[in-house]
This record gives sequence, structure tokens and C-alpha cells, in this order.
Amino acid sequence: MARAIRSHDAQEPRKRWQALAEMALRACKSAVAAAPDDPTPLVALLTLARLGHTPQPGPEGPDGLAEVVGPWELFDRIRALDSLHREAHVRFLYCLGSDADRLHFALHVANSTPLESDPQLLVLIALVEQYRSKDPKQRAAQQLDWQWRRPGTLQYALDLFERWFPKAQARRFPPVTDYSYLAHALWAGGRTPEAGDVFLAMGPYAASQPWSAFVDPDKPSEGPEAPLLRARAQCHVGPPSVLPGGGAA
Repeated sequence: MARAIRSHDAQEPRKRWQALAEMALRACKSAVAAAPDDPTPLVALLTLARLGHTPQPGPEGPDGLAEVVGPWELFDRIRALDSLHREAHVRFLYCLGSDADRLHFALHVANSTPLESDPQLLVLIALVEQYRSKDPKQRAAQQLDWQWRRPGTLQYALDLFERWFPKAQARRFPPVTDYSYLAHALWAGGRTPEAGDVFLAMGPYAASQPWSAFVDPDKPSEGPEAPLLRARAQCHVGPPSVLPGGGAA
């Protein structure tokens, strides 16, 4: 599945990524048959659903999301096994065809799941995808760089910091990508102390998302590490590193 997604996103020949997708589909279906109670192969199928295919008409979404077109039947099968499955919610969001649908879905999830649960991070992901979909001139004209300072958006990030973040810190392995989205939202909202705490919780790890959306368009050779390092410096946190004994700096 991962190979098929990479091939598609790299705009390799259609025949290649379709062949990889067909191999992945067969593997996923075999895995579903072998382990029907495991949501993982269903999530892989949900990921494959976005490979350039417009979702076919099917079951409508739940109340409040009836107009959002997506692979609801597959998503509902996963939620029947794990109603708060983090990856399933993220993969479903990426199956949706517009910024409006993605944000609508994310807000609906935020209003229907506990604040301590991973699907709450969908709102931050949807905001980044909304930003990513604009060209540089539109970003400047609409002042989307400041959308994380809006009272409602900033308060949402602070609520996640107060309610979701402490529970996430208790996990054995840090949820690096979700930490990265939260740190970005807090930093972009001007709350550098809180963002610094989240950066520190990531230890020696980092994620390219959401920072890849904020690479300077005038510096095409710049990678996602550049805006990440700028944000960490403004939060008075150095680059991710490991101490000689193996601990995070």
C-alpha cells in the first residue's frame, strides 16, 4: 500500500502505480479474511481509496455529514471495530475532495469524540490542508498565515494542550506526527511556551508534516526542516538531538 501511494504521489506512470495498487488490494483483502477483527488492513484499503478515484455514490454520511461524499461504508466498518481509530479518521479525511468537506468532517468529529482522543487532531490537519491548497498569492491575500491566531482556532489548540497532550505524554511511544501538528498550531498562534513543551515531548524525533506546507516558496531547495528549525528556535528549543547516553536533549 505504501509503495502504491508513493508511486502515485510521485506522479510515476499510471500503469506502475495501478499495478502496485492492485497488489496492495489483494494483500489487504487476504489480511481482512485472515484477521477480520483487526482494523489495520481495512485502514490500508481506506488509504488506497484516494488513489485518483472519485468516491462512488454509496451510503450517506451520518446526520450532519449527509452531503459529504466519501467511502463511508468502509469507514463505518473500521469504526465498528475501533470507533476512535486515529489513522482511519486521518485516511478518511484525505479521501474527501474539498477543503470545505475536510473541515466540515473534522469539526463534526471534534464535536462527537472525547477531547482526549486522537481524532480531535483532525481539525489541525484540515486547517493545514486548507492552507496547502492555496497558492502563495492567495495565502498572502487571505492572510491565511494568521488563521491559527483566530480566537476559536487558538483556543482549540490550547484545549488540546490542556486535555489531549497530558494523556498523550503517558504513552510509551510519543505520537510524533500529532505532536508536530499541535506544536505548529501553538507556535503559529503565538503560544511559544506551550509549543516548546510539545517540541520537548517529541524528544529526538521530528515529522515533516505539517512543516512541508510552510517551506518558503522563494527558496525551492529548502526542505521541511527549515521552517521546523525556525519554529523550534523561536520557542527556545534547539534542534532534535540525542545525548551521548541515548536520552533526548
